[in-house]
Amino acid sequence: MATGLSMALPWAAAGDFALAVDYSKASGADALIVSVGGSAPRADAKGGEKVKVQTVTAGKTTFNVMTLAADGRHPDVKADGDGLAVGRQTLKFIDGRLTLGTFAPAKP
Repeated sequence: MATGLSMALPWAAAGDFALAVDYSKASGADALIVSVGGSAPRADAKGGEKVKVQTVTAGKTTFNVMTLAADGRHPDVKADGDGLAVGRQTLKFIDGRLTLGTFAPAKP
């Protein structure tokens, strides 16, 4: 796979579970992984300072958020109405699917 390309899996959903993976760096992290439904991720994920796991409730939805950052600097994850704001990335849970607001790579 070529390097430097923006890649995003906008959503995957099954039953009450939904998953979104974003490599665009719009969030400020190298990778942003968000799920709704299922159990909360383990906070003791291996990777030390390069991995950060959080659970945030926005509206009636609980989002499980994992950021991966090679430099150990993670973006703030904030509830924004009924969705999330993670750096310049936004996420909403609509009709059983997670929707990303930004697909382009972050500009330097």
